[in-house]
Amino acid sequence: MNSQQSPSRLSKQPSTLLGEGFDYAALDPETRIVVQQRTSEIRSLLRRTASGTIDIGEKLIEVKQKLSHGYFGAWLKAEFRWGEWTARKLMQVARCFKTVNFTDLDIAACALYILAADSTPEAARLEALNRASLGEVISRSLAKEIVNYYKKATQPCDQKLVTIDVDAETLGRE
Repeated sequence: MNSQQSPSRLSKQPSTLLGEGFDYAALDPETRIVVQQRTSEIRSLLRRTASGTIDIGEKLIEVKQKLSHGYFGAWLKAEFRWGEWTARKLMQVARCFKTVNFTDLDIAACALYILAADSTPEAARLEALNRASLGEVISRSLAKEIVNYYKKATQPCDQKLVTIDVDAETLGRE
């Protein structure tokens, strides 16, 4: 336990609080109420961040369509100090998830970038959205884990290639 932390705030050692869910019962009632309230507020802000990421991407798509060739990068740099790579990622997220309602989904914005990548199998995106709809929090590391699983599943099996030398005469005899 941290030497500056009041013993009344936690009745257990912090190491016993790790696992599937946080052990709120280990907190005194006042602390429990505050921490649970902040948890709810943070989750709400995270969902808004995911929705905001999509909104930004959609607006970037619109601006890019309106500006003449060569102006988009200059506009990004002047207005936001962004490069085209940043805008491309935001627009990619918008294209992938524009129809998804993030109101009840806990998907970190950084996980959206991983899931929206061109190299991400569609099955991985669907798996992440399904798991989020069941209440699971999709963090960056979980998104990577899901994507890697589906990438491995779609790779061809390791097979030894056998080379057979056949000359033209052999082919002509049959």
